[in-house]
Amino acid sequence: ARADLAAKLGVTGDRPIVVMLYSTPTEITRYLGQSKVLERERFFARLPTTTSSKPWWPTDVGVLASALTPADSWTEHMLAHEVTHTLTWRWFYNSPHAPPLLLEGMATAVEGDRSYWPLRAEVAAGNRSMPLLTTFARPDLWTGVRMARVTLAYLEGAALVKYILAHWGEAALKRFSVDIAGGTLAGPAVKQTVRADLGVSWSSFYAGWKAYVMTLQ
Repeated sequence: ARADLAAKLGVTGDRPIVVMLYSTPTEITRYLGQSKVLERERFFARLPTTTSSKPWWPTDVGVLASALTPADSWTEHMLAHEVTHTLTWRWFYNSPHAPPLLLEGMATAVEGDRSYWPLRAEVAAGNRSMPLLTTFARPDLWTGVRMARVTLAYLEGAALVKYILAHWGEAALKRFSVDIAGGTLAGPAVKQTVRADLGVSWSSFYAGWKAYVMTLQ
């Protein structure tokens, strides 16, 4: 997982990561202090709750072990996704936001083994059901949303990350992500950050992103 993250996002780190295995969903709800387990919390990364607001290490990766099968091919991809969260959340410690589109986009891009056909179809239809500029501002990609829509949002974020990496590189992705998180997440702020950090207008950036999406398999 660390090797995938270094190769695909240029993010490295050798500090320990705690992987916690749960036998049942009930164990997860008790640990997290929730009334019920969410579908997405079969596998998750979570910042620990602490009395101090200072950055804390390590971040937990939670795995519902009973959801895995022996020699499950998904395991390595799942761990790459969650480990990406543990090493990129720290980009946003001092920011007012931690944009889910970018967080999940980075993790999904590193995870790999995804088909982008749902996103290609959505973009070919005009990107009207989940417009990229609007999705930047969403504080949550999951609440009250069907799993197909969650998957589409993850793919949209991953395509965004991969597009920036392909055209501007790793340092630009981090700078852009931190600056987006420091703004309001509203359309004008996103457009301004695109111009300041990537040197192009939003219309040019958006047109390039849509074209890039159509090349993804």
